Amino acid sequence: VSFGQSSIQVLWLNDQQGGGMTGSIDVIASMTFLRQVWLHGNKFTGTIPSNIGNLTSLQDLILNSNQLVGLIPNSLANMELKTLDLNNNKFMGPIPKFKAAKVSYDSNFFCQTKPGLECASDVNVLLDFLRNVNYPSNLITQWVGNDPCGQPWFGLRCNNAKEVSMINLPNQKLNGTLSPSLAKLGSLLQIKLAGNNLNGKVPSNFTVLKSLALLDLSDNNLEPPLPKFHDGLKVITDGNPLFVNQPRTSPVPISSPPPLSGPPSPH
Repeated sequence: VSFGQSSIQVLWLNDQQGGGMTGSIDVIASMTFLRQVWLHGNKFTGTIPSNIGNLTSLQDLILNSNQLVGLIPNSLANMELKTLDLNNNKFMGPIPKFKAAKVSYDSNFFCQTKPGLECASDVNVLLDFLRNVNYPSNLITQWVGNDPCGQPWFGLRCNNAKEVSMINLPNQKLNGTLSPSLAKLGSLLQIKLAGNNLNGKVPSNFTVLKSLALLDLSDNNLEPPLPKFHDGLKVITDGNPLFVNQPRTSPVPISSPPPLSGPPSPH
């Protein structure tokens, strides 16, 4: 059954039996006659569709107690609803200044506690990283607040200046693409993302990360070509099928020959 383009005005699917309904709620953005939507008490996932502002007749949107993720779209914040209930989900990022007459958003993972306050710049970068890998639930619940380095978030390390210096998330079932936003973290020394399901190309702007010494992308599904990185960076792409006829690692400078004897270096 598809609701897309339907003339339904009232959609009550709240508290469905058997554990609740699952899947995304993207279809509601095409149901432009909707006035009232009750979807609370289910297991809906994914983000709020960015074009939800198309629902110009909508008055009540009740989404509490689901597993919805991501940032609140500006189009939703600008809707002059009677009631908007976002409680008990997994929303992240800043709390916008809503135009709804009655709004609630408790029990989420926003970076701030008051509307209108922006997230820290490095938090915005990391949220964009999460968006590109489809908001994995194990990271959403551990990347909370507005300071990744206060008590370092899972998979991150920080330097003495409280800047993110390492992203260490191998074998975390990350599924998606690499966010170009990571290039804004100029303090990065190492990115370790081996053993995930990353696809697409390595963003060309990663070349601006002049302090980066290790980029381990082995055992993913990335595709060539690699950007032209600086000489001091070790890039590992072993185990990416599309790199099969490409250099497996970045060239090692020949000015440092290995010793003639002795045990091999650990890998």
